[in-house]
Amino acid sequence: MNTKQLFPTAVFTLLLVFGFLISGSAFAKDSTLTWNELKQVQTQERTLLENRQKEELTQLKEMQKIEINETTPFDIQMLFEKQKRERKELSQAHADERAKLAQTHAEERKAFLQNRK
Repeated sequence: MNTKQLFPTAVFTLLLVFGFLISGSAFAKDSTLTWNELKQVQTQERTLLENRQKEELTQLKEMQKIEINETTPFDIQMLFEKQKRERKELSQAHADERAKLAQTHAEERKAFLQNRK
């Protein structure tokens, strides 16, 4: 798998996650979930996100191993720099996703508590 193959998967996954986030935020405001059910749903969302991110990182590592095996010694330094950028970009995207999910979960918990007053 190369970078061009990984990109559409990442874009689709981002759209899927943002869909969950948007629907999750609206769901919490109008929901009749109990506190424990809300925590359980949020735990499941975090677990899905973590598992997907681990899979993406694994795919990137596998792709990069193949690239290393296919490169010439003369191009290895350029390849290492390219791969470093790819890992950094993926790490940043993952951090952004986790931050957005954490923010959404906090908003859901706040809405839950405000609706219970």
